[in-house]
Amino acid sequence: MSNLNTFGESRKLILNVIDDIRSGKLSTEQGKVIAQNMSVINTNIQCEINFAKVALQAKDKGDNFGRVVKLGTTVINGAAE
Repeated sequence: MSNLNTFGESRKLILNVIDDIRSGKLSTEQGKVIAQNMSVINTNIQCEINFAKVALQAKDKGDNFGRVVKLGTTVINGAAE
């Protein structure tokens, strides 16, 4: 899987990593590194969700942080836009 476009694809990757460790295709060390990276991605996603919630709550109270758009669409694979 070269691109992860949905949370479902991310979950599938995690399950594939677990299966690959069980079958010996990946070492436990490789699995740990992948898990650490997935943790960072999860933290980033949660920050985006939290910001969107705050922006929507602030809008309800008359503040305006601008439009909440394109959440989760930042290019992270090094490709130029």
